[in-house]
Amino acid sequence: MNETSKQEGAVSYDIYQVKSGNEYVDYRFTGLQLMEQLGLPFSADNYEKVYIPVR
Repeated sequence: MNETSKQEGAVSYDIYQVKSGNEYVDYRFTGLQLMEQLGLPFSADNYEKVYIPVR
């Protein structure tokens, strides 16, 4: 959350989604809990920012 949002009491967020490509197919539509059960590691590098709201 940036300083302006904190001062105004607003919530700030960005939206990420799994990158495209065959190496990410196992991660699509898979929740974190299921990823853990399947032994798929979580890595922020597997995601790309797709939306940034106007701040």
